[in-house]
Amino acid sequence: MSRRKITGKNPNHECVVGWDTGMSTFFGMVTDAELEQRASAAGDRVAEALGAGRTPDPDDERLSNVETILLWVGASRVGEIQTVEELAGLMEPFATVEADVLEALRADRATAGEPSASQRAGQEFIRAHGTREGV
Repeated sequence: MSRRKITGKNPNHECVVGWDTGMSTFFGMVTDAELEQRASAAGDRVAEALGAGRTPDPDDERLSNVETILLWVGASRVGEIQTVEELAGLMEPFATVEADVLEALRADRATAGEPSASQRAGQEFIRAHGTREGV
């Protein structure tokens, strides 16, 4: 598996792209780093309150459960994204995947080899049962 950090259009967004041999797909993920920090701090305050036998602040409870992943592609199906061009198009609202990264991703895929026996078994399981998102 490869994983490359790229610059997001929003400075608060963390963007990564890569090749996942086990899933035989390119993938991309965008998270809101600022929101993730705030949610984590709120979760710490909730845990602290519960540990002290206090009722947590409802705003902290809500914030600690906020989804900080804005985009996650290439994680739902085996072989979901087969070209870097498709990946770049999916990432475009959040980040531009530069030409050098596209070339590096092509090389990552070309040099990754075939999925191992255990990865192929995992692929068959996912095809039969789906992923958490697909179930």
